[in-house]
Amino acid sequence: MKRIIKVVLIAVSVILICCMGIGLATNRPLSDTYIEEVADNARKIWNIPAVSISVMDSETILYNSTEGFRKADSTDKVTEEDYFFIGSCSKSILACIAAKLVEEGKITWDTGFFDLYPELKVGANPAYSSITLENLLQCQAGIQPFTSGTEAYPQADPSENPQIVFFKYLLGKEPSSQKENGRFAFLYSNASYSLAGAMLEKASGMNWENLLDTYIEGEIGIETLVGLPYLFDEDQP
Repeated sequence: MKRIIKVVLIAVSVILICCMGIGLATNRPLSDTYIEEVADNARKIWNIPAVSISVMDSETILYNSTEGFRKADSTDKVTEEDYFFIGSCSKSILACIAAKLVEEGKITWDTGFFDLYPELKVGANPAYSSITLENLLQCQAGIQPFTSGTEAYPQADPSENPQIVFFKYLLGKEPSSQKENGRFAFLYSNASYSLAGAMLEKASGMNWENLLDTYIEGEIGIETLVGLPYLFDEDQP
């Protein structure tokens, strides 16, 4: 039976890679019981309402455990059908869509940002002239991080596209990292992925929501929603 897992911000569930210090690197074989134990311990150690862990291969989900409650100080248990917000983990989905578009010949890893947005080259810092999709996805484009939550955003007039205004702002700034061997040094940047996402939209002719519907829900079978869980249903986590 095909499992469809609901997601928010293109998330399947919270997948714990290192199990946050509780020792996944043991001789114990993987089992439903062990995964449940890991999920419950992680939830308690980090004092979070709910945790969902999935162990999978390229074919199927091998083990899955969802432990905890929908809200802090609640007795309403979370379920596998609930929506999980995973924030920056959605970047992996963006990369997945990029790979699909590369397979279809709609874009390449070496496609330059200004190949698709030549109009934004006016006023841009020349240091960014050769940044590519690969550079942006690998955070090697020198783009400002926008990771602290305290950065100032440019103000857009009502007649302006706020996304384009933001891109012009980013590209007009001095690079946030230095070049090494012909490319910028790695610097984790949320804004870098915003530029990459815009490239995928332009290359495909689809907006972000349509890209999700086509390549994530349509081809992989993962139902996707964009937003916070409780905005769709107040009973959601």
